[in-house]
Amino acid sequence: MEADEIKTRMLRVLVYRSADIDTGSEQLIQLGHDALLAGNDSPSVALLAGLTRGEESEAGALFDRVVKELGLAVDLPADGAPRRWALVRWWASLALDGTLDPAVAADLIFWKAYSELDQPAVLAPVVAAVGAYEDLADQLAANDDAAVDDDAEPAQIEAAAVSAGDDSGRSDAEGGSGELERLAAEIKERMRELVALEPWPPLS
Repeated sequence: MEADEIKTRMLRVLVYRSADIDTGSEQLIQLGHDALLAGNDSPSVALLAGLTRGEESEAGALFDRVVKELGLAVDLPADGAPRRWALVRWWASLALDGTLDPAVAADLIFWKAYSELDQPAVLAPVVAAVGAYEDLADQLAANDDAAVDDDAEPAQIEAAAVSAGDDSGRSDAEGGSGELERLAAEIKERMRELVALEPWPPLS
């Protein structure tokens, strides 16, 4: 595994930790192990990789040391609105450079910043875009589930698949997938607009 790929994975874990999402000690230790194998020679990598089950409680602190030593740490305000605004811009930037999936970054903004910042108008386009994306994703998943009937006989399944001799089901699925891609691109564009705002934090 390439060292750059490990750093990207570490950045993603760092994002979740910045949002107070538990990533689990085992994942942090595994990242240390993978980083060591990939040739990252940060002084704390070997310590993180070598933690035993009884030492798992030390993983978080060691991981934080590792990301600092590798130059991945971000200087964020300690708390309050300044921290939330800094996180919003960081998450959006990571969506633009490909580190984070744009929908994931937008979801974090919605759940971890939007309400805490009293639902500012400048974040509304991002929130609306990810809402539309997730609604369609849920609908497509539900359609997939409805299309599979565990009690149906194979012949019934085949008959349903070729019903009326057309590809309408396939066309619907392809259309839904295309719309999902369009919505993902829209989220990314809203992120681009957000990052370009000046001054920061926005005034409204």
